[in-house]
Amino acid sequence: MKLRQTHVGFSIVEILVALTLIAILAAMAYPSYTDSVRKSRRSDAMVTLMSLQLAQEKRRAAKPDYATDLVDLGMQQADGGYLSNDGYYRIVLSSDDPSISYVITATPVGDQQKDACVFFAVNQDGPDIRTASNGMTVNEKKTCWKK
Repeated sequence: MKLRQTHVGFSIVEILVALTLIAILAAMAYPSYTDSVRKSRRSDAMVTLMSLQLAQEKRRAAKPDYATDLVDLGMQQADGGYLSNDGYYRIVLSSDDPSISYVITATPVGDQQKDACVFFAVNQDGPDIRTASNGMTVNEKKTCWKK
């Protein structure tokens, strides 16, 4: 009587089917992952802007006007401009009349430019949701500041 030999393992077809399924799942998951990463990076802009707003108010309490230069608020220049704490946003301070107002904006740089929220801004009254992004409804702009 002849004994039958059995082979243990996977065939090439089974391996190819498994790899194809993994590739399809990865292709579907990657855009969602990158979108989540961009949303999480928004906090970099928010934290930086809120800390600069606090520094502006501290300065205003001691002096008759707001700062007109980010160096006066403790920021350090990098690559020809000022970057947020983690470097995902470029920070700009502007003021028409430093005795009464200012606007600090955070504009995304690098891969963060693909985010739906085009830029963030704060002024002497707090977060400015009107400037959070272009072409969005008010509720969507508020969402930019929440995430």
